[in-house]
Amino acid sequence: MQREADTTEATLGGFLGDDRVVAEILDTAAAEFLRYRGSQESLLSGLDPDVTIDDGAFASLRDHGLCELFHRRDGLVRPSETTHFVHPSGKHSKAFIRAANLLVLGPEVMFVAMTILGHLAPDLEYICVDTSSISSVGHAAIQLRQLFDPSYVAPMVNSFSSWPGINGGYDFTQPKRTLVLISASTSGNMARELVKRKMLLKDRVLILFGLIQSSPDVTVLCNLVADPRYSDKLPLVTEEYREPDCPMCKTGSTAVHFVGDQFLADAIQ
Repeated sequence: MQREADTTEATLGGFLGDDRVVAEILDTAAAEFLRYRGSQESLLSGLDPDVTIDDGAFASLRDHGLCELFHRRDGLVRPSETTHFVHPSGKHSKAFIRAANLLVLGPEVMFVAMTILGHLAPDLEYICVDTSSISSVGHAAIQLRQLFDPSYVAPMVNSFSSWPGINGGYDFTQPKRTLVLISASTSGNMARELVKRKMLLKDRVLILFGLIQSSPDVTVLCNLVADPRYSDKLPLVTEEYREPDCPMCKTGSTAVHFVGDQFLADAIQ
């Protein structure tokens, strides 16, 4: 089937300049994902042979796919009434976004990886993730990139371990040649600090999932604030407190902590 993509370069970074790139990626990633979720056919197989996949169609597929995946995999984690969470930044909240919940099966990982494919520039030396639980997204994106360009030299995928890494635990040796993937954010502060303190390029710091009311200065691939299923959940994740001021602690709620760059449900203090 011959498929045309009028804006392949704008959509996927122009790494091949071949119309087949969009069609094949959609067939091997998006269509596979949707077929796995219950569709009987490839997303594109029943369409007119002359269908055009432009930026708008690709963005719609990406946005709706990510939101649906987030919803079905319960990406918004809420504890019991007697517990709450402590983030790596030290702040307390009633809920948090856990992107790792979404990366259970191969088609799901491949779909998320598809959304960052256009950011895998030829000069990249590192893909740095804030938590090792999303490393699979970086590896899957490299796999897709090399599928269409076997000569692409794979960047190294490392975890900088969230805020401890930013505060001195990780050395960004090639900041201009580094792509950063932040699993989730409710403020965009981590992305801003990486650009400000670590000299990373603004357009190479990506937030996979966010619940951010206003984010013109950061790149959020899936901002759930516009999704009616989550717009009213904003206070659960944005109302954050330092320990001395935490109203949940004052009422006897048990704090559940992150350990290293992983969240452990049994890490209770």
